[in-house]
Amino acid sequence: MATLDYQLIGIRLNAIDFDHPFTLTSDGKIGDAPGGVYAPDVVNDPDNDVTVSTGWEALTGMTGQYGYHGAVMHTSEFIGSQIARYLTELCEDAPQTFVVVEVCDESGEYEYEDDPIGWVIVQQS
Repeated sequence: MATLDYQLIGIRLNAIDFDHPFTLTSDGKIGDAPGGVYAPDVVNDPDNDVTVSTGWEALTGMTGQYGYHGAVMHTSEFIGSQIARYLTELCEDAPQTFVVVEVCDESGEYEYEDDPIGWVIVQQS
């Protein structure tokens, strides 16, 4: 079995627009999600990290923020080789559907004009 280039997979994942669901396979192939799959709403929740629309699960523990291991990635973070590896490992048994979504504040608005609080990767459950 060939070794995957996780850095290249990360670069390709970073090129996907926010709110655009995609499928990923264990061998790193990326494709559009099936028709009828739409990005969920993700809202900051001070008590539970984030709230995500039904049918989706926010992935946690990928941020490099000191002392925080929740779902919200800082706006300066990106999908690198380690996150790409983690996502492909989640696809070991079958292709999975993911989407990268900006996080709104509790009111459903962005905290500062057009600046999101951060972003999350969500997986279809």
